Amino acid sequence: MLEIQDEHPDKLVHRAITEAIIGAAFEVHRELGYGFLERVYQRALQVELSRRGLSAEIEKRIRVQYKGVVVGDYDADFWSLMTVWRSK
Repeated sequence: MLEIQDEHPDKLVHRAITEAIIGAAFEVHRELGYGFLERVYQRALQVELSRRGLSAEIEKRIRVQYKGVVVGDYDADFWSLMTVWRSK
């Protein structure tokens, strides 16, 4: 699994989850290489994350809020562990 050695000045709030997701992406790339359509990589990443005990959804609709007000919906290509991307 990918490990970040040096402490970043901003510090990752969800470091372990972030490392697991990045490591899974590198594993998919290492195994499949390049040249497939996006859907193949999405599904492979979903499988790899599942093997690592993490959940992921493909093409998930997300409600977007700005300062507590819903401003629209977003169709994410890939969604895994919302806490990594959620900002406060």
